[in-house]
Amino acid sequence: MEIIKRSETGNFSVKKVLVKELVLKLPNFDKLFEIQIDASKYIIKSVLYQKDKKGKEYPIWYGSWVLTPTKQKYNTTKREMLVVYTWIRY
Repeated sequence: MEIIKRSETGNFSVKKVLVKELVLKLPNFDKLFEIQIDASKYIIKSVLYQKDKKGKEYPIWYGSWVLTPTKQKYNTTKREMLVVYTWIRY
């Protein structure tokens, strides 16, 4: 996936990425699905993606959730499992 970089003025070039190509692709059920997860202290997020023949990753779905004060107290392993659990529910 393309990394969004800061421009010289300090603004993110999100618009350029969004108009360059489609952000989300339709899933191909004949290919393997992969997931990337991230769990910080305050937010959890995940991306479901597939790779093309050249190995380029294309996102199919993504989501992020803000953690409640109680869940913010979870250790890293529990927060990462919470991402998987939350992702499976959707």
